[in-house]
Amino acid sequence: GAGQLGPWRRNGRGPPRTEPNSRAAWRGFARTARGGEGARAGSGVRSTSSTLAVSALVLANSVELHGPYFCILSGGFSHYNVLNLNDRLTIVGLAVLEAGAVQEGEYGIAVHAVTPEGNIAGSARPVFKITRPGDIIRIRFWFNLDVQVAVYGMWAIVVQHEERTMAELPIAIQQGISRQTTMLPE
Repeated sequence: GAGQLGPWRRNGRGPPRTEPNSRAAWRGFARTARGGEGARAGSGVRSTSSTLAVSALVLANSVELHGPYFCILSGGFSHYNVLNLNDRLTIVGLAVLEAGAVQEGEYGIAVHAVTPEGNIAGSARPVFKITRPGDIIRIRFWFNLDVQVAVYGMWAIVVQHEERTMAELPIAIQQGISRQTTMLPE
């Protein structure tokens, strides 16, 4: 369920009491909901496979998918610079799955941004469908993880199917000027 709708909020207060039906009275207010869980994409019935594998996992500034092809812009880096702790960071990447010999069904994976302490800071959960098994089936998808950086250090991008880890990519998040590449200290 969607849960109960919470109060209107703006700096801890509700909307102004004057002109309740005017657009200006409601501008800048967000509606919040408590509780509930998001709906599952597709049919909601997930298949599992022990042969599903990740053949590529790369971070990039931009990823585009064009039919069976993909394009990445400024990819393959090993760290992000973040100016201050608690700043937001968007991690964009590409993963390629190998689904040869995977049976027909609907599958889901999870891509997590994991902090140095082992906590999940952000996740994406793409779903795909195999309609006809084959020897070579490649599934390409891009992900976008929005995280709040509470600690600098060695983070990881982890791809999982059910509870099985299929790929792990270490990434350093360090203090520095955003969008500027610097070398990590040795």
